[in-house]
Parts: sequence; structure tokens; C-alpha cells
Amino acid sequence: MPELKRSPEHPPTKQLAARLGVHDNTLRKWRIAGLGPPFIKLGKHVVYRRWTVEAWLSKHARTNTIVARTTRLKW
Repeated sequence: MPELKRSPEHPPTKQLAARLGVHDNTLRKWRIAGLGPPFIKLGKHVVYRRWTVEAWLSKHARTNTIVARTTRLKW
């Protein structure tokens, strides 16, 4: 497996799921639906670029709960 997988700048699915407070299966479902953060697939392994996850989180930041309800991610 390339070094990219082991880098702290490229967390694997389980590590990112723990950081986001969701189950790793949630990230898998988001990948299938195209809802989650951008990812890199290396063979059968999936990793995320830290900076793209941060950008994805910023994009989903809300200022009130009404907006969050209308654009809620389906878990």
C-alpha cells in the first residue's frame, strides 16, 4: 500500500468517522450517495485528504437550524 494511506494528512475511513462522530458505515453510505467528503480510493482502501474534509465541513456549516433541516444529510 502506498505511503499516502499511512499519512496523518490522509485519514482512513474509520479514523475520519471517529473524528466526525459517525459510524464508518455512514461514511460508506455517503460515498455511495455522493454526499460525503471527497475521497481517494487506493485499491480497496479509501482515504481522505485532510484539507478536502475541512473544506467539506466548512461548506456544510450552518447559521441556523432551518437551513440545516432543508439540506440535511440522510444518514
